[in-house]
Amino acid sequence: MNISNLLEERRRILERIQGEFQEALEPAMIREPESDSEPVILSILFDDLGTPDGEALGEFYFLHPASDEDEIQHLCGTITIAEKVESDHFPELFEAMSYINAAIPCGAWRLDMDRKFLSFHLAAPVSINMTGEELYEEMNIVMTNAYAVAGAHADLLIKILDGEKDIEFVKEALNPARDQ
Repeated sequence: MNISNLLEERRRILERIQGEFQEALEPAMIREPESDSEPVILSILFDDLGTPDGEALGEFYFLHPASDEDEIQHLCGTITIAEKVESDHFPELFEAMSYINAAIPCGAWRLDMDRKFLSFHLAAPVSINMTGEELYEEMNIVMTNAYAVAGAHADLLIKILDGEKDIEFVKEALNPARDQ
């Protein structure tokens, strides 16, 4: 396997999807890596996710294979719903994220170590041999799943973060029949 050729093909798929979003008048751009070890990133703004006064930032990329012998590559999607996170409700937020992470079928909610970004992250392994339309379809599946799973719970976490709701609200939303 030629890693350079592999990465170029992945770039073309990201550029194709960028073009599709732009044709639909959705903000999307390719972010170039700052070093050889970083991936090319497709960034997309989702105006229907995130805090009430902002939008969510989706970032989709292929992690570099570690060696020529790798048989899989990870296709990742991260959707950041809040930046510069400040709250008196971090204990409730962490508890809510724990309940939600246990309930979702894939990916995980996370708050970075500096508590600046609240995001959903999904990584899917794909065969290093996957190419062309098959890889394009897999990219669309991962993007759709990341968006759908993040969208299903973003509002709950934002309400906890803002102190509008408590942990019982999250438990009820995740399992509305639990008290019956």
